[in-house]
Amino acid sequence: GYGRWMIAGVTRDDILGNERYFVTRQAFAVGLGAAGVIAASLIDPNLYRRHKRVVFGLMIALLLVVVAIGTEVRGSQRWLDLGFYRFQPSEFSKLLLVLFLAAFLADRVKRIGEVTTVAAALGFAAVPTLLVFLQPDIGTALVYAAALAAALFFAGARWLHLAVLAAIGTFVVLF
Repeated sequence: GYGRWMIAGVTRDDILGNERYFVTRQAFAVGLGAAGVIAASLIDPNLYRRHKRVVFGLMIALLLVVVAIGTEVRGSQRWLDLGFYRFQPSEFSKLLLVLFLAAFLADRVKRIGEVTTVAAALGFAAVPTLLVFLQPDIGTALVYAAALAAALFFAGARWLHLAVLAAIGTFVVLF
């Protein structure tokens, strides 16, 4: 409610003749998001785990569609224009990346201490991260990196592996 009130105050004069345009759009997005949360809560988490390849493929496909036919706004090609709604697949892909990494690491929980498991998770996360970085959307790419770090941490990866990844990430960000 507070967010909609702020949007109403800030954007009131942006669209002549329709001062509630952005408030209405935000309400639509909230409703769509709420419906998505309800639908997702009704799905058995093991379904995501069994179909993790589909989840990963859908994520990569969405990001590649943006590269192929995405709408460019202010120098960034991040959106798909659906006519009635502009959709940013990298935002939806945050959820898909977390679901995929959770399923991938859950299947390898007994081998989480092995460097090959951590390297594989890093490799899988690198693909969507690079696709988003090329849009360019550095903020979302950093969120993907944080999602990888959190997934590895909660899966029980060794501190040494996490420290090496943090050092590499810091080096990449600084240079």
